[in-house]
Amino acid sequence: MPKLGMAGAAVMLMPMQEVISTAVELGYEALEVYGEFPQCLCDQVTVDERRQARRMIEDAGLTVSIHAPFTSLNIATLNPGIRAESIRQITAAIDLCADIAGGWVTLHNGDFILPKNFREKISMLSQIQWDYNIESLKTISARAQEAGILLCLENLGFEPNSIDRSADDMLAVREAVGSPALFFCIDIGHARLNGELEGVISKMGPLTRLVHLTDNFGEVDDHLTIGAGNFDYSPCLEFIKNFDGPVILEVVKVGTDPEPARQSLAYVRSVLNL
Repeated sequence: MPKLGMAGAAVMLMPMQEVISTAVELGYEALEVYGEFPQCLCDQVTVDERRQARRMIEDAGLTVSIHAPFTSLNIATLNPGIRAESIRQITAAIDLCADIAGGWVTLHNGDFILPKNFREKISMLSQIQWDYNIESLKTISARAQEAGILLCLENLGFEPNSIDRSADDMLAVREAVGSPALFFCIDIGHARLNGELEGVISKMGPLTRLVHLTDNFGEVDDHLTIGAGNFDYSPCLEFIKNFDGPVILEVVKVGTDPEPARQSLAYVRSVLNL
């Protein structure tokens, strides 16, 4: 049975300790901390703050993941300084997750720096970026394995410049990295936008350790309050009902109002009969 989790991104302007308290108050069993400004800059969380968060999480019996930072980062970039900083910030999320008794870190593949029409003309650069992406993930995965954290690589195939274009790409990346710490996060909304929801579930499902349940209108990545879009969840309901891990209700709201997270939990419990 899944553990329904609140997305820290639903209350993006709320600091981490308050997010933990809010998730517990709303009746969530899990939480994914948003490892981005302003909620949580992972490498700037003090030792005392880490200890406090750990106590809160353990006292509540909360299952916790951290969404690693991604804004302005690119683990596949040709710029070695930016690539190194991207790796550093993601490994900082891994360290924080271990310190606060979390178990999972969600992360993204890198991005191609050239649009598709140029990539087709200069295929060598695409291959170089693919290789950098793999090498970066090997470094990140080694840190996760040492820390006892599971990495959950999220599908982003609908984004025009993402390294992963499909479920098959995700499988190829994991095989190339070859780490026992690297698994998948299936984002249901992303899969819908990429036109491969059933394929993502069938191909990536057995290697998935965390799910993002989202809502949209099938055109853009809205991350609406669950139930506010027109998503037909029927193709993935059985997978979600039988999933033994965190299912994060990934609502994205720039604010501190917990009502969208509250409404989403009520809706999903009704749909799943939980």
